[in-house]
Amino acid sequence: MEQLFNAEFIQLSILGLVGILVSYLEQMDNAKKQGLRFHLKNQLTSVLMTIVLTIVTIFLREDIKEIYVVTNVGAIALGYTGSSFLFAVLKSKAPK
Repeated sequence: MEQLFNAEFIQLSILGLVGILVSYLEQMDNAKKQGLRFHLKNQLTSVLMTIVLTIVTIFLREDIKEIYVVTNVGAIALGYTGSSFLFAVLKSKAPK
């Protein structure tokens, strides 16, 4: 539990959430440029899944440091790319 409340975890979590925010703002901007309406409620499942996976990955950073090192930039990238990034890293490190 100590890990949940340390400054590094909080900082990395905020950076991960910033990455998620940037990703969805970009999607909204792209939809607007195409003359489409972006409905966040249609993306709610995806948003929640991305938030959960980002926070869990950051929480488990010590356990997964062999396959992915969570840094400040890495936390933003993790949030921005969502679950697809995490699954790609895990797949690339899976035994063949």
